[in-house]
Formats: sequence, structure tokens, C-alpha cells
Amino acid sequence: MNFDNPLGWYALLALIPLVILYLRRPKSVDETVPSLMFFMKRAGMGKRNLMFRRFVRDLLFLIQVLTFAALAFALAAPYIEGNKTFFAQDTILVIDASASSQTMQGSMSRFDREISEAKSHLKGKVSIISAENMPVLVLEKGGRQSALQILSSMQPADTTSDIGEAMLLAADLVEKGNVVVLSDFIYTEGQDPLIAQRAITSKGAEIELVDVSGEADNTGIIDLVVGRHTSKVKLKNFNKKEKEVTLLISNQGKGTKYKRTIPARSVEIIDFETPAGLTKLTIEEKDDFMGDNQAFISSPQNRKVKTLLVTNREKSYLKTALLSSPDIGLSVYNPPVIPSLDFDVIIINEINPKFLVPGFFSDIRDKVSEGAALVITAQDNMKSLGFDLPVELNSTKGASRAKTKIVNQLTKDIDFGVVSKYYTAEAKAGAITLVEADDFSPLIAIREQDKGAVVYYGLFDDYSDFKTLTSYPIFWNTLMGFLTQTENINDYNTKTGRLYSVNEQKVKTPGGVLETNKVFLDRAGFYEFDKRTIAASLLNEKESDVSKTNILSEKGGQLFIDEELREKQKEELQRFIVTFILLMVLLEILYIKRRGDI
Repeated sequence: MNFDNPLGWYALLALIPLVILYLRRPKSVDETVPSLMFFMKRAGMGKRNLMFRRFVRDLLFLIQVLTFAALAFALAAPYIEGNKTFFAQDTILVIDASASSQTMQGSMSRFDREISEAKSHLKGKVSIISAENMPVLVLEKGGRQSALQILSSMQPADTTSDIGEAMLLAADLVEKGNVVVLSDFIYTEGQDPLIAQRAITSKGAEIELVDVSGEADNTGIIDLVVGRHTSKVKLKNFNKKEKEVTLLISNQGKGTKYKRTIPARSVEIIDFETPAGLTKLTIEEKDDFMGDNQAFISSPQNRKVKTLLVTNREKSYLKTALLSSPDIGLSVYNPPVIPSLDFDVIIINEINPKFLVPGFFSDIRDKVSEGAALVITAQDNMKSLGFDLPVELNSTKGASRAKTKIVNQLTKDIDFGVVSKYYTAEAKAGAITLVEADDFSPLIAIREQDKGAVVYYGLFDDYSDFKTLTSYPIFWNTLMGFLTQTENINDYNTKTGRLYSVNEQKVKTPGGVLETNKVFLDRAGFYEFDKRTIAASLLNEKESDVSKTNILSEKGGQLFIDEELREKQKEELQRFIVTFILLMVLLEILYIKRRGDI
């Protein structure tokens, strides 16, 4: 205990006149009373003890002494110094609810240990933060019963862990309180817990770190690449010895098993055909962390793009590229024979105008207005064909580079090479140029027309090296999908932790059906919304490495403590002393009234 004003103790000198006042009493008159003579022998002893009996027997005197002493104590300004949390009443719990917290250690999971430990830290008002791949404030300044109910209902998620961001949220909330972090401290993304802890201690708060990590046996699925036709899955053995693993791929009640022996700390890759519909991958052998023993695939039913190639050439690079794609259902017609135009995409390539039947152009325009796509490739005498192109053609010109102007799903990572012949041209209103020549002439342009679209492909294949590049068939396959809005299979398969904003609707999740406008993929499995099914899987090597040394162990049991940043706080005691003084004054008044003096 310290004192801001030690001179206040001099106020105790006021007790001297009080004692003198009590010692001075009116002197009694001595008279001889024969019947009392036998008391005279004890007179000496009475004089010696009289003063003490007055002090002990006079309650009023004792009350006043205590009051003066308390006043002096108050004037000395006593206080207790300590960290803010020495006086704190509130608690902020940061609970690791990421996938790795599901790891079993003995008969309990790490998450169960966290919850059990958290229930012993419910002091004052309690706030609870669930640390997943993003922090979630599940309780703010609630009572003990509310905290117990929430802790009992919490479940770990199938997401990565961002324990540092959750600790930063605790730093924002802390005023006067303790922060208790319960985790295995294997953070896989986001803020460094070192920085987060410093943010907490800089506010003068105490932080307690409860480490639930430990050794664990685990073999898991760490990656899944889903293709439209083939997929591959990566399995990793995190143990210090080799392990036999059985992967079961289940689809529509049928299953295929792959058995592998994976060396210690090694990865095994398994390729397989992508099943249509919904598929579940499972490692059958049980281990301490089952969260990465399964993954999911959602593959829409494959529908080939109905494509018509109208050409008078027997062989072409374009025809070969279109035939090589399993996503394209190609029909080739040679004018004048064209039985039907009922196709998703119509491609005009190297046609002889003299073989075109009357009404061909009007029939093409009608199909485009109904929603079909038309692709017209560059050829000689192109201006005389009579098509409504997205560009205004001028004359042909010599060599140029084919440069990407707009990077999108059609042009990303595509090398269009060099052309030795092309049309100088200008884009029409509403047309979008994707690839251009050195003089800015459009080489590939697209324009919407009614319900359909028209594409100008201005690269003469006979005068371009693009046809010999590996990106050539990829471009044509992607273009067919783009023109028919064929859905990308990657849009149906993702990692857990993503958040989708949707219109208010009923959403089927792995945990049940809920009505919401935000879909958070916090569980591995299938989610149905917006008339499609999304597959979510953990797929994180760091999160699956549940036995690795965490950052807490690396720092010798603590993350970071900067004593200079701990703010000291003085708890002044005057208010308690003043309350005592008021009680003494009240007691004195009651005593005097009872004695009959007032």
C-alpha cells in the first residue's frame, strides 16, 4: 500500500486534545459517610484504573477516536498499485474453433479441452470469440449462465485458423479484463499471434495462453484438383513412419477404392475420372484428426456444346482443335448442304460464297437473334460475304504481333503469337476488342446481337503461328464454353471458409436447412443454394499438420511480454474510508440519541 499524501498522518495529532478533553472531568466533593468507610481500602487502586476504565467503558470516545483516525488515513490518500487486470472483473475468451481443434488426444478432442478449461475462467462479464478462418463474436459482455450455455453449444468448424485476428478483436474489446486464449496455436493464415498479443498487453491487460497442442497420428487429404473430365487428389502421411492408406471414392451408391503405401512425411497423388453429380472421397483408416479424411466433389451433368462448323475445306487446324475437345459436340457441314441450324454455336470458316444457298444469311441472323452464337473466321473476299461483323474491315496488311488487349477468361495465359497477314479494321459501336494488332486493328472482337453474340476471329490460320501453339485448342474450347455460358466446374468446388452473399432463401447445408442471405462454408460437405450444389472441403496442408511445433513452443511457453507496455493503475481507497467515516458519524448520532443527550 502506498500514500499520495503522507503528511495527512499529521491529522492524528487531533487525537491529543480529544484525549485531554476526556481526561478533564469536574472534581467530586469529598464527604465522610460512615456506612462507606469499608471502601476506603480500595481507593488507591480505583484511582490508578480510573483513566483506563473511562476509555474502555465510554463507547462514544471509541467512536470518535476511530472517526479521527479514519480522517487522517483518508488525508494520507492511500492507494494500491497494480496492473489493470489486478482490479479487473471481466473476461474475454478466445476459443480456437478451427479444424485442427477436432484432433483427438486420448478420450477428448482439443476443442473439448478448450471448452472445459474455458468454463473455469468465467469471471465478471464474459465475451467469447470463436477463432476460425475469421473471428466470430458469439457473446459480448454476457453473464455466467449465458456464457455456459454458449460454450456448451459451440462446435468446431472445418476451416483454417486465424488465431491472431481473433486476438486482435479481443484487443479491441478489452477495457478492464483478462484475455484467455485457448488454442493449439497452429495458425495457418492471417495475423501473427506475436503482434496480436502485443496489441493486448499494450492496453495493460493480462493475457493467459492455454496450449492444448500435442502429438497426433494423421494422414489426410491436402489438395483436390477437380477437372471437367479428370481429377487428382493429394494424400499426405504426416507421421514419422510409413502408413497403408485406402481411399474410397463414392458416387451414386457406387465406390472405387485405391490402396497406397505412403512413406513417412510424404505425398501420394491419385488420378481418377471425374464422376458426374455429387462425389465423396474418404480415407477409410481412422486417425487422431478425421477432419481431413474426407473431401467432396460437385460436378454438373456434362452437356456438350452443340457446334456447327460450316466450311468448304476438307482439313483445317480449327476442325482438329474442335474435334479434340470432349466438351464440344461438333457437326461439320459443307455448303451447299446445310440441313439444319439448330446449334448452340455456328462457326463460318473458309466457305465458298458460290455454294451458299439463298436465305442462308437470313437464317443465320434469325438463329443469332434467338440466342445462338456466331463465329466468323478471317478469309479472303471476306467483305463480300455479307455478314454483320463486330468490326469495319479495310484492307489486308502484313506482319504484326497479336497482342492481348483485355485479359479475361478467354485470353488469360494465352499466347496468340504472330500473324503475317490480317485485315486493318475498326471496332463498331458496342464491340469489345480482345486481341489487337500493332496498329490497334481488332484481331478478335465480340459484340452482343439481340439474344446472341457475334465473334470476329481475324487471325488467318494459314498466316499465323497461333495454330501450332498448345494454347490454340484451349482457346477454342474456352470460347465455346463462354459463348454458351457453360459453367466452370471450379465454381462448384471450393475450400471451406468462403462466404457467399445470396438472395434470402432456404439453404441446405451439412448441418441442416436454414433461411439466410449469407452462406458461410464452415463445414465440409455440400451446400445447395441458387439452384446449384457447391462442394466444400478443408484441403489445407498446414491445418492438417496437427503435430507440428506451434509458435508458443518455439517461444519457450510464451509469445511476447513487454513489461514496459503494461499500464499501471492506482486503485484509490478514499471512497471506502469516507464510507467508514459516515458510518461512524451515524453510529455516534444513534448512540447519543439512545443515551438521551439529544
